[in-house]
Amino acid sequence: MSVSMFANDPRPLASDLVRVGGRRPHHGPHQGDGAGRSAFPRELAVIREMLWALDTLTIPGQRHDMTKVVQFIEGHGKRVLRAQNPRNQRAFAQLLEHLASECERLSPDTRSFALGAENLLTLLAATA
Repeated sequence: MSVSMFANDPRPLASDLVRVGGRRPHHGPHQGDGAGRSAFPRELAVIREMLWALDTLTIPGQRHDMTKVVQFIEGHGKRVLRAQNPRNQRAFAQLLEHLASECERLSPDTRSFALGAENLLTLLAATA
């Protein structure tokens, strides 16, 4: 279980996102009332926090978090790609493939990964 540095901080921790396969656990009776729509900005903030913290992790931790970031982008990217032209779809897919291959490296380049991931996250945020 993770502990927030600020006890009253309402933002989810990265471990909350990772714990449930890329989705933050649902706590409360608001299921089905549209609460899921507001989850994306919070998830996006957690993913960006994970990118910011990559350099503080061990290499296995980096690879784990990088894989979670790729899964998040891949899951939300499907929605975005439907509205894009084929050229943009290919560019998105190529960058995502590059990020996925970076996760597999023995010593990943976290700066390159974070920059590419941030570009894709910006696209996701703009189309949300």
